[in-house]
Amino acid sequence: ATRRSPTPEQRAAIEARARNVLLEAGAGSGKTGVMVERYCRLVVDEGVSPDAVLAFTFTDKAAAELRARVRAELSRRAAGSDAKAVRAAAFLSTIGGAWITTIHGFCNRLLAAHPVAAGVDPGFRVLDQPEAERAAREAFDSALTEFLAGAEPAREETVAAYDLEGLRAVVVATHDELRSRGVADPALPDPPASDPAEALAATIEAAGECLEELKEGDARRLPLEEALARLTEPGPPPTLAELEALRPGGKAKPLAPFREALEAAIARTAEVGEGGIAYRHLADLLRLYTAAFEAAKERRAGIDFEDLQILAARLLERAEIGQAYRGRFSHLLVDEFQDTNRLQLRLIEALQGPKTQLVVVGDELQSIYSFRHADLEVFRRRREQVDADPAAELMELSGNFRSRPEVIAAFNLFGATLLGPAYRPLRVGAPPAEPAPRGRGPAVELHLTARDGWDGEGIELEPAIDGRTPLNCLAEARTLAARLRELHEAGVERGAMVVLLRAFTHLDAYEDSLARAGLRPYVVGGRGYWSQQQVADVTALLLTIANPLDDEALFGALASPACAVAPDTLWLLRAAAGRRRHVWPALEALALGEGADLGRRTEPRPAPSEQPPPAPEETAETADRGLAAPERLDDIPAGERELLTEFATQLVGLRARAPRLSLSGLIESAVTETGYDLATLLRPAGEARLANVRKLSRLAAAYESREGRDLRGLLDFLAARAESDTEAQAATAAEGHDGVRIMTVHNAKGLEFEVVAVPDLSRGLLSGGRRPVLALGREQPPRIGLQWRRLGRPSVNLYDYGDLIEAGEARDSEEGLRLFHVAATRARERLILSGVVKPEAPKEMKPGTAVVERLVEALGVPRPTAETAEAETADPAASDGAPGGPAAGDHSRTATPDPSKPIEVPVPPAEPRPGLDETFPASVIEVRLNESSPERAAELRGLHLDAAADRPLGTGTPPLVERKPPIVPSRPLSYTAISAFEECGYRFYMERVLGLPAAVTAPTRESPGGPVGAGDEGPSAREERSARGAAVHALLEWSQANGWAMPSAELARRHALAAGLDLGRSGSPGQQRAAAGGGADPAAEELLGPVRDWLGSALREEIAAGRARAEVPILLRARGTVLRGSIDLLVEREGAPPLVVDYKTDRLRDEDPAERAAHYEIQRSIYALAAAESLGADEVEVAYVFLERADAPSRTILTRAEMDAGQARIDAAVEAISAGAFSSAPEPDRTWDLCRGCPALGRLCSGPPAEPAVDFDPVRAG
Repeated sequence: ATRRSPTPEQRAAIEARARNVLLEAGAGSGKTGVMVERYCRLVVDEGVSPDAVLAFTFTDKAAAELRARVRAELSRRAAGSDAKAVRAAAFLSTIGGAWITTIHGFCNRLLAAHPVAAGVDPGFRVLDQPEAERAAREAFDSALTEFLAGAEPAREETVAAYDLEGLRAVVVATHDELRSRGVADPALPDPPASDPAEALAATIEAAGECLEELKEGDARRLPLEEALARLTEPGPPPTLAELEALRPGGKAKPLAPFREALEAAIARTAEVGEGGIAYRHLADLLRLYTAAFEAAKERRAGIDFEDLQILAARLLERAEIGQAYRGRFSHLLVDEFQDTNRLQLRLIEALQGPKTQLVVVGDELQSIYSFRHADLEVFRRRREQVDADPAAELMELSGNFRSRPEVIAAFNLFGATLLGPAYRPLRVGAPPAEPAPRGRGPAVELHLTARDGWDGEGIELEPAIDGRTPLNCLAEARTLAARLRELHEAGVERGAMVVLLRAFTHLDAYEDSLARAGLRPYVVGGRGYWSQQQVADVTALLLTIANPLDDEALFGALASPACAVAPDTLWLLRAAAGRRRHVWPALEALALGEGADLGRRTEPRPAPSEQPPPAPEETAETADRGLAAPERLDDIPAGERELLTEFATQLVGLRARAPRLSLSGLIESAVTETGYDLATLLRPAGEARLANVRKLSRLAAAYESREGRDLRGLLDFLAARAESDTEAQAATAAEGHDGVRIMTVHNAKGLEFEVVAVPDLSRGLLSGGRRPVLALGREQPPRIGLQWRRLGRPSVNLYDYGDLIEAGEARDSEEGLRLFHVAATRARERLILSGVVKPEAPKEMKPGTAVVERLVEALGVPRPTAETAEAETADPAASDGAPGGPAAGDHSRTATPDPSKPIEVPVPPAEPRPGLDETFPASVIEVRLNESSPERAAELRGLHLDAAADRPLGTGTPPLVERKPPIVPSRPLSYTAISAFEECGYRFYMERVLGLPAAVTAPTRESPGGPVGAGDEGPSAREERSARGAAVHALLEWSQANGWAMPSAELARRHALAAGLDLGRSGSPGQQRAAAGGGADPAAEELLGPVRDWLGSALREEIAAGRARAEVPILLRARGTVLRGSIDLLVEREGAPPLVVDYKTDRLRDEDPAERAAHYEIQRSIYALAAAESLGADEVEVAYVFLERADAPSRTILTRAEMDAGQARIDAAVEAISAGAFSSAPEPDRTWDLCRGCPALGRLCSGPPAEPAVDFDPVRAG
């Protein structure tokens, strides 16, 4: 791209020389370019050493971008031959070590250089967020135990009143907030002195004044007279209970002064009594938690992110170290200054020496991170200081180079309307490249959806969404998808459009609607993973395994696809159990009554320390005794009884095996044995849904690697993560995916898109949580406020709670409006806004009033309504301009508008930036009304496209084998199970039916039979071999998704960890010594070698022209059961059969790949049948790539006749399994490769007739 010369505003900022500079840089104003130019001017033009320039950015990504752009600019400047070019070229080689970093990165570097002075271990590590959260939970549990150790009733009552998790949230949030302010040892301040006597005197005075305002005989005088009589009688002052009894009923306005004074008296009385005790309890618990959290981090030999900053600030405030760094840096550049807090300001000020120039860059309107403890007051105070200092410079970048003029004009209209005087108008940075954006209509649109009527008669939207999502939200999402589809048909690429949401609460409505419109939605990061139904389902299943008496979890598991019983069945179970009784005994009684053997397990019971103690063996009769209404079980339909019995049996088995399974293995067993995975795959977007389950399994593996095999600990950890809900949904498409992205506004900050849609603007600005129990002011020391909660009685607001909450809500409201501004300013060419609108205008604009309600009132546009008979026959004379009728140009009071005709709202033009001699015409915002009616619903239903017809080759939904009627999974099998049955039915019976463990046997010539269970490969070796294979497959999948790029060693380590393989402890001793010596990483190379060989193979080059997809799930019906699996790589090719590529990590040991591939005939048939049916192909090619010999794949093209023969062979095997025909392999076929490790060997079967070869291969054993 052509390099643009700096504008006058930018040039002034680049060359500013004051000691203190604050640059207010609006959205899209080129602030990063200014920082790059300023940095390069310092080091190249002015000869400042790069080691004397410290640049702070907000994120690691921003730091990497700034460093890359500095490198590019230095490369451009190095192209000449003068002294400056030579200097630029010299700096290029050192830019990697430049001080361009985040504040956390700088602090880490500082502590690493001075660990002893900082008081940390020289080998310290920084705990990542999940591990820090686990340490915090552990610390709170420890603190609570100590807090309750004295068995004081008052303390126990405090804990009960706030409940355990509520108390945890209060203590942890207060601790984090105080530490973000730089308090190393957080503690609550002493409460202010309270004077109940003064408050009682004020109450008496208020009661008297209210009486004076009321006439004699007014019934409202009675409570005032009774209050005065009690408050003025001699003797001790009234107790708290007596004061509360004086509260007048109702909300009569004449009594408001008395009511307010009485509440103050109640609060003051509580503060010197039980309420003050509760506050001191919270202070004690915070103190205990602080100490326990420090101990938990010390046990992990780590520090958290706040420790980094606090310790670094302490270091810099020490004379000798601080002076050295203040002398070192002559220039400080701080980006995103509006997102800093007091602690970070303290760090920055500690780095500024007497001659150090400090330039801070920020934009108040983009301050949206208060939940990360960003403090906008830091920015505002700094701006006031700079403005008041004649020697400082307050500068501005107002030219927006991102958006076209009409869009900028809309920004300014919205900003002035919503943000008032705080809004600084943006100016046009450059003329638009095209006279109009692609697609029809104005560049800015507002879509208003009626709140009511979408559940009316004849209105059907075909919801395929979460039941919590209202139908009006679905109608809004359908409307938005229809508009984006129009733009796509007009030539706008799907990948150029984004939907920005404040929260993912109703994500399902937008995903479903965009998918129906053929727009291939892709959820990028942000909140949402923990709100996914699959995560909730599997978590409920794990909770039930840990404790079947957890009724909420049990009901969740029973309602999920793991059991899938009807709501009526759940009601009958509850009725049978009885109120306030556990439901599991009812389920157990039903299963026993159906003949299930829940108590006669062959496996040993789990240890009491690991699982709840198992119940004694019961019969249906004994189980019934504890039920309130056992006859209700008989009302459950037979089909539902069968589902419940099967689930109970599976649950008992899972509970028995849980202590012996890894956490990820337990999740895999739970979803597989209950059929949850199959049911999930069969649903729309099944691959995406199952990806969330796989991600949960990876999280469990990572947890176990750090914390050990602790199911209850994992469940507590998952609960904490769900509470914060900051995890991204599992990705199922590459970043280059041609589809409409769905993101949170926070994740989109710093990005830009051609078309930006911002829906769900009806969300209240204060929605998302309850009021905090404990409030802290921003003073030092802070004011405090406490909502004192009591068991069975109303709460009381103590100290300054009301004022602090009001101030906090005002700040939250302002931030919500700034969040809307950030979302809107991501748009380059088009901005589409939408929201659900109430039928009537709000009486007043409160802090929580939604953005769309504010816009409707400010723009004077009509409100959409539900279709009614009254609306159709409305009197047109009601809006004829008579007195009381509409004002001129006021759209909101016109007669019922035609929703098919858009309304245009005029928008004044945006001004050009300084130095741009251009004028721009006025524009309009197009407003469209989306009113509920059968006709409109039919239009929105018509949006459903044939996804297969719209899908280019190689894209879209994975080729699940779909049949009508749908497959009903029954006793699912894998293709490896079919192969195992064909080789030896008896071994299949021993291992897969009876579940006996394999016995790895390595016979010798001296003892051909070999000792049972002996051998070179035990379970741990098999698990490691399996984990290595999984890691290699994951790396190959990553490579395909990233354009066949070569993975890094670090990525190999991460995938190994996710697969349950610790490369740090694997590999030979020599490999470990080599890695420790700093050389190449042999353990990682063992995983990367097969990937490298595949990437260099001829077959990989051949498939480059086709459309490839990795890890494609398959389901295939065979004689009443379902075969499941996945295809490593499915390639669709023009003019050639589909190609299935299967990676194999087998060791060939000089065997020909084609000979080894012959062992996989069943698998090859299943692959071919699944691909053929899904893609409608008559031929399918299957290639087995043994990664040890990636250059010699075994390739076979299967014709329709060969696939039919394979189907017949599969059907015959399934029929034999169903019939119980488990015969052993004929003696001539019994080889040591087949029999080694069989549970029957040496016990029930003689095994091979001859001794094995001496070169025992543990890789192929088992």
